Amino acid sequence: MTRYHRFLAVVPWRDIEAVVVWATKKQMERPIRRIGLKLRPGMPDVPGPDVKISPQLAARAAPHIEYPVVRNNRVIAFWKVDPTRLAAAVRAFAPHVQLRVHPVRRLRPGQGDGPGYAGGPGYGSGGSIFDIMP
Repeated sequence: MTRYHRFLAVVPWRDIEAVVVWATKKQMERPIRRIGLKLRPGMPDVPGPDVKISPQLAARAAPHIEYPVVRNNRVIAFWKVDPTRLAAAVRAFAPHVQLRVHPVRRLRPGQGDGPGYAGGPGYGSGGSIFDIMP
């Protein structure tokens, strides 16, 4: 558990502009699902495995997702996101927050590859998640 404790983050709803859910898939691989936050201007990044990812690597790994969201993301591993229930929670607790759920994006061969790439941002960081507080 201590391995994931360093990535634990409590983010108040008031600091969030958008919650973004997406997945990327290479040929013959299972999709890698992610959830990320677009924070309000001036808010510090969420501690995590991708906080120092370069814009170039982020663009190769998830070209359709904004760079700040990629920096503030978690891999969805060992749990699932129900988009309907997530939308209901966002409407109930933070109606000012956008929810964006993207379809699986297929990456072209070679896309996302590069130095330090092992399946994308945060790959192998485990099933850590954000605690979003009212």
